[in-house]
Amino acid sequence: MLLAAESALKERERDERDDEIARLKAKVGEITMANELLYAKIDKLEAGRPMAGRRPRR
Repeated sequence: MLLAAESALKERERDERDDEIARLKAKVGEITMANELLYAKIDKLEAGRPMAGRRPRR
């Protein structure tokens, strides 16, 4: 039964939802990378301060 479900999903025709999902996944990737770069920059800037506390990552 699982193989039949996988086969049905693979055979489904692409539609505009697939394009939107791909676009949104790419956007999430971009935002994630930007956040990681910002966290790295914050860590670098706060490292130079003697009493700087670390911000928790969400």
